[in-house]
Amino acid sequence: MKAVFIGADPRANELATKAFRLGWPDATSLVAASGSEGLKLIEQESPVIGLIHPDFTDMTLTHLIKELRRFTNLPLMGMGYRTNEMEVVTSLGMGADDCVRLPCDLTELMV
Repeated sequence: MKAVFIGADPRANELATKAFRLGWPDATSLVAASGSEGLKLIEQESPVIGLIHPDFTDMTLTHLIKELRRFTNLPLMGMGYRTNEMEVVTSLGMGADDCVRLPCDLTELMV
């Protein structure tokens, strides 16, 4: 099982990686620091889920989700800090399947 995390924030990356290791010890977590890297990883690796923390600088969250939805119905989970509610609203509005507010309990990502 593979999961792709797209985002530049090392803390969010570490949180997502730990959650997947706890829930699925055999899972492989792949990390992309930019939206374009994330698109390539998802296309090449066929993960079971994509987690998006919209802090990458090479494209907008809207553009990334639109591009992903052109070729995959992969479940997408947006990740945003509690101080920026628009990240969550934008993620869901563009096609993310769920969102989690950071910081969060690791079990929230395991569901």
